[in-house]
Amino acid sequence: MEKSLSFLKQEGLLYEWFDQKILPGENISAKIKEEMDKANIFAFLISPDFIDSQECRKEWEYAYQLCTTGRAGFRIPIVIRACPWLDMLKSDAVKALPKDGKPVALYEDQDSGEHNKELLRTERRIHK
Repeated sequence: MEKSLSFLKQEGLLYEWFDQKILPGENISAKIKEEMDKANIFAFLISPDFIDSQECRKEWEYAYQLCTTGRAGFRIPIVIRACPWLDMLKSDAVKALPKDGKPVALYEDQDSGEHNKELLRTERRIHK
């Protein structure tokens, strides 16, 4: 996924941040909140591990708060592996990627498949 988005980063359309960029000794929760407060678009990689993680669900809910108060614009769930993602969304009215929430792992060509094209089209439409 990261390689597929590299040209959006090169064009300045995408800045990525994830918790692996937290330095040793930094407060994890505070740093995540600080970075989320700067963001306009949130892309969540949805998998069984994400759904199982209380911290990930807290981040999803915080992004919801930021979007509903106008401090951020988009939350995009990207379904990576098969999981009950619809149960997680409940009454949340956001569209998942790839199309129809088909997990990326089910695509034969995970590097250049249709799911990547759809994600790139979505990013370009958001940035227009």
